[in-house]
Amino acid sequence: GTPTNLTTLHPHTPPPNTPTPLLPTYAFQHHRHWLDAGRPSADAAVWGLTPTEHPLLGAALPLHGSEARHFTNRVSPKDHPWIDGSSGIFPASALVETAIRAGDELGSTLLEELTLTPPPLVPVQLQTTVEPTEQEHRHRVTIHARPHSAGDDAPWTLCAEGHLSSKAPTDAAADRAGATGGSYEVELPEREARDADGYGLHPALWDAVLLGQAAESAPGHTAVPVAWRGVRLLAAGARAVRAQVASAGANTVSIRLTDESDGLVATVDSVTFHDVPEVRTEESAPKEPGSAPAQPARRRAGAGRGAPRPLAERLAVMDGMERHDAVLDIVRAVAAAVLGHADADSMEDDRSFQELGLTSLTAVELRNRLGQAVGLALPATLVFDHPSPAAVTGHLLTLIAPDAASAAPLSPLQELDRLEAALALTPGDGGDRPAVTARLRALLSRLNETAEPRGGEGADALEDASTADDLFAFIDDQFGPAAD
Repeated sequence: GTPTNLTTLHPHTPPPNTPTPLLPTYAFQHHRHWLDAGRPSADAAVWGLTPTEHPLLGAALPLHGSEARHFTNRVSPKDHPWIDGSSGIFPASALVETAIRAGDELGSTLLEELTLTPPPLVPVQLQTTVEPTEQEHRHRVTIHARPHSAGDDAPWTLCAEGHLSSKAPTDAAADRAGATGGSYEVELPEREARDADGYGLHPALWDAVLLGQAAESAPGHTAVPVAWRGVRLLAAGARAVRAQVASAGANTVSIRLTDESDGLVATVDSVTFHDVPEVRTEESAPKEPGSAPAQPARRRAGAGRGAPRPLAERLAVMDGMERHDAVLDIVRAVAAAVLGHADADSMEDDRSFQELGLTSLTAVELRNRLGQAVGLALPATLVFDHPSPAAVTGHLLTLIAPDAASAAPLSPLQELDRLEAALALTPGDGGDRPAVTARLRALLSRLNETAEPRGGEGADALEDASTADDLFAFIDDQFGPAAD
């Protein structure tokens, strides 16, 4: 909002005959960073709100004449990278963390029970309310949500409700939640571990503990932990835990979490999983239920997602373009996260990864994340062999579901992307290059022809060319030597 004087940055006139500096070769990301003049203060206290310093609660609004507390916040994968932006689903574990932390504001540290409805989509506006009940030392908690892009008149949807208590947990309750089966360790990746102190128990750690505990879901559904009972958090900020999980009924487990010194971190009397229909938007890719082997020796948060068999099944029930778009959404979302783009919309399908800003180091990270997302071991040269999002999409379709890839009706530009990726693998001094070059030039000639009917002399010569040398000779005759 203020005038800009670039002579401050470049105060000196360059000497005569000084070469003009070239622009950098990396891709420009068209994002606006200028401050707006007269912008209202972002300090929540100015508007009568009290910051909670919790990533999911945002700010608190004490209600006049009532013990109730109201919290409001906006949550998006951009601000919370541990949320799976490609699925578009707000994790159930984050709702549990929100309810527990909201209860702390009123001294209710025991989450007696929390029932979840189908999860909201991110980015999302959250409103969390904790209010007293007729029973002493007991509070009701509700969490409502609506899409962040919705207007002020958009309705709020109840996505979780339950009760909190200020009664202290007992050793008997903790023992009851302890599992009798084998234990395993779970730890946060480095990025999430840096933020662990801001949470009671990081939702990504909860997700890793629960991964693979639900029975296999029906096609078109995903298992969600929708009913939580007796959740007690006794130590905050854990970066790694030892988990004991045991069956507590039909599709229900109990949980006991301890730290490296065997100190109690959290206990859960029961978590019950239900199958809910998959929720998918145009910006989201299929969400895979947990399918990791039971009781591995060590697991990391987020590991084991995206097994190829379920993804192949989901592609099988889609039509051709839906299959292509579903995989393309995954590629674009992962690439945007690796390259630091604000959202997947900035990833142009036909633009090369190099132009989008990919380096040799980020190429490896992109390969690793894509492999996790689709459940496949991918080569380190993936994005060099297939240099655009559309080209990678075509390649992944052939690996995950060959029938789906062959049936997907691609646009002419998408077909050209696939061809460009294949040409990158063609040797410059032989192979199929002459035949491909001849075919391409013949096709271009047909596109540009006006008066001459199809099947002219050039096309006849092309059809007669059966070897690579013949086709290169045809090209040289028509357009001159390739070296020119």
